[in-house]
Formats: sequence, structure tokens, C-alpha cells
Amino acid sequence: MKGVAHISFAEGGGVVLPARSAYDRDLLVEHIAGSVRSKGCVRVAVDDRSWSVLRGDGPSRTMCDGCGYELLAACCSASDGAAYCLRCAFGQQPHDAHVERHVMR
Repeated sequence: MKGVAHISFAEGGGVVLPARSAYDRDLLVEHIAGSVRSKGCVRVAVDDRSWSVLRGDGPSRTMCDGCGYELLAACCSASDGAAYCLRCAFGQQPHDAHVERHVMR
């Protein structure tokens, strides 16, 4: 569903947040980051896409496929297997527009 995010937790439960405006998206990114820090893994459904969001623990360095920055705190994996930072996946612009902007540089 467009404009609505559903965050699900592995141990059960979840939360639904708006994801329409830039402000909504900023709050969504903050909420997901906090949930991943405390729970380790969450599932997110937003804009007709499903994501697994994992804590960026471990020795291997993974780079965001959208912006190229290192994924330190959290990693978002889409069904295509690509890894994105929270901002590229859920930020103010929908994922596809954000990635396109970085590719066009």
C-alpha cells in the first residue's frame, strides 16, 4: 500500500506508520533504526515492496547499492538481493527515485 509502512518484529507484533511526506519518511527511518538496534531484525512493507532490515554487525564491509556509503548500523535487503542503507530504502524519496539519482551522477 502506498504511503503506509508496516514494520513487523520477529518475536511477533508490529507497528503501522504513515510514509507520505518527507517528515513521515524521516520518522520512519528513525523508528526502523531504533527497532533494528534493539531487536536485531525487522521486516518492513512500504510502497508495495517488502524488506528485511538487519543490524550491520560483523567484520565484512558492505556498501549501499544505492549511494555507495558503508552500511554500518543497518542493512536493508530487497527481494532482488541488493543491500541499501535506510535512507536509500525508506528516505524522503521512494527507493527507485533515490537510486536513479545516485546512478545519474
